[in-house]
Amino acid sequence: MSISQRMNLLDVLHTGTLGNKIESLLQRKDTTAPQTVIKEAANMDKIDLSNPSSLKTADNDMGLSSLQAPMPSLLHRDSLASTTSTSSSGLSSPMSEDTDEEDLSCFDFIDMERHPSLSASSDSLSPSPSPREKCVFSASEKLFSTGEQTKKLPAGTHGTVLLVGVGFVGAHLMERFSSAYEVVAFDVSSKRCEQLRSLHGENRNVTFISDVEADARTSSFDLCLVSVPTLLTPDLSSVDQTHIRAAFDMVYRLARPGSTVVVESSVTVGMTRALFSPLRAKGVFVGFSPERVDPGRTFPAFEDIPKVVSGLDNESLERIVELYSRVFTTVVPVSKPEVAEFTKLYENCQRLINIAYVNEIADACQSHGVDVHEVVMASSTKPFGFTPYTPSLGAGGHCIPVNPFYLLANCDLPLLKSAALANQQRPVAKAQEVKQIAKEAFATRTFASAEERANAKVSVAILGMGFKRGEASLAYAPTVTLADSMQELGLSVHYIDDYVKTDRWGQIEKNVLMETPAALDEMVDVVVVAQKPLAEETRALQRLTRAQVVYFSK
Repeated sequence: MSISQRMNLLDVLHTGTLGNKIESLLQRKDTTAPQTVIKEAANMDKIDLSNPSSLKTADNDMGLSSLQAPMPSLLHRDSLASTTSTSSSGLSSPMSEDTDEEDLSCFDFIDMERHPSLSASSDSLSPSPSPREKCVFSASEKLFSTGEQTKKLPAGTHGTVLLVGVGFVGAHLMERFSSAYEVVAFDVSSKRCEQLRSLHGENRNVTFISDVEADARTSSFDLCLVSVPTLLTPDLSSVDQTHIRAAFDMVYRLARPGSTVVVESSVTVGMTRALFSPLRAKGVFVGFSPERVDPGRTFPAFEDIPKVVSGLDNESLERIVELYSRVFTTVVPVSKPEVAEFTKLYENCQRLINIAYVNEIADACQSHGVDVHEVVMASSTKPFGFTPYTPSLGAGGHCIPVNPFYLLANCDLPLLKSAALANQQRPVAKAQEVKQIAKEAFATRTFASAEERANAKVSVAILGMGFKRGEASLAYAPTVTLADSMQELGLSVHYIDDYVKTDRWGQIEKNVLMETPAALDEMVDVVVVAQKPLAEETRALQRLTRAQVVYFSK
């Protein structure tokens, strides 16, 4: 079966009445094999699965030709690799669709288990355009699933990647792209480069440099990934473009015609085109791909998180899909950078809105004497239309709390603005509540003399200081705002978190809580639980007899 026949078959299987029947059958508890499901659905309409043209005709007869939005199809990495040939540049290029190939079942290209959401109703989808059309990589036309494993190839087979910026996200990109490319990882911090050399010294496909002139390959790269900080301005009104502009200036000087540059840094909508389009005029392919790294998460693996990619034009997009498909299991092409930029911000801002909402619900429940966690658990029994979120002190990290301001820089979104400001203000308001509880607990503390009591301060310990469990980073952590606000209110603030090292507040070793809670009972008046506690932490907290425990997360 030719590539075009397969694509036509996949288009039909994901659309129209047949697609509805497949979706319905997949939801039956007694059905396990997608192949069986598809065949059973086809039998309902007496459709011959071995004849793609009859499938297309059958679905057109159902009135699908007038529908608007096509459904993505899936291609596995190994099957994509089998349809490429090597060009003179050493990179691969799509072969003609008339190429003969072994006759594989269309089911080799369908991964229902990994992508159960790829089902659709006939009133929202239409058949995809012919794969012979020039831009076959639009997200509305094709979704490339490149499979579980990349074929192991010798170092340098696919060319050289220049990575500009090797922070948290850059380190993930370095590890992934070095599985198929030689990577020259540039960071302005020589200390950071030394740290990375000690961690990744065994990876012979990576070279770390703090001087861009130190490696000749920086001026002959095939792909450049820009992963530099794009922080907010102090007034939160826009993104500080200092680092990304410096990166552009350097890359513009180094890039040669035919090479590819992809921005991985978080940007406002339109920034990729505004800053990097001069490269396209120079003959360089340009695009944007939003990072989806979640600190502390080990599943799914980084390479298995679907990778959204975009290009300034069709040629750029085709090249980027080709390059990224070698290292990511699933590549999701979209029509232009602005779509990809919106995608990243929409994803994270949706989460922030939900976090802000559940925190408001928590406060409302408290005013009515209702346990918000019981409300969430009961609501979670609804099998549709509800996504459970649990209350917290607020969202932290480099993305969730700040991405709203990337959107608000050039979009009018009152709901999002309200949620973002609520997230910022919550720790400040909660500091007042904690102070009141701590003052009451302070009155019960035993002192040797009245003078000692007069000189003592109301004391609070925060359990879990990082922006999330297991993370040393305090980036935009709501606990930082809480701690600073409590200090401004005259409280003595300590923290319990073995991952975080800072002199900003006093540190209490975690083993004090775990092994000698009675000692902690006399040291602090309140323990603020800012991260969901482990079972053993909960048991230790229950052994406190005088100090009060305030849970912002359970």
